[in-house]
Amino acid sequence: MPVSAVQTKTAKKVRATVRMPANLYDEARRFVDRDIVPADNINDFFVAAICAYVKLLHRKQIDSEFAKMAVDTDYQKEAKLLDEEFATSDWEAFELAERDPDDDLQAFQAWESYQLAARNLGVTTGLENWQPPQKKA
Repeated sequence: MPVSAVQTKTAKKVRATVRMPANLYDEARRFVDRDIVPADNINDFFVAAICAYVKLLHRKQIDSEFAKMAVDTDYQKEAKLLDEEFATSDWEAFELAERDPDDDLQAFQAWESYQLAARNLGVTTGLENWQPPQKKA
């Protein structure tokens, strides 16, 4: 489970001793002393830095799982079946969005999200070249 800022403020604290290169400590200290970071003290700075790194590691784990899905033939078959099953309703939704010019931005954002998800899964959607209609003057 990813660590959040709320969890770190309310979680039980443990005391730890850390050894690090002096120049790294000095640089971190300068960031805190100059109010360049939103940390009240060097300890808060280190906790924030470790939380950020832990979140990065969690994100890498998730990305790794998505990468596995891209080469999983069973998953690809299932994704293709789902894509085919929903192709008609996808087109209907995009056509409805095209009819209302006020919804162009929302339709385009939905299309971008849909395309990004498809690329992450390694599937095609048939909507790669879709563009929202131009506003009428």
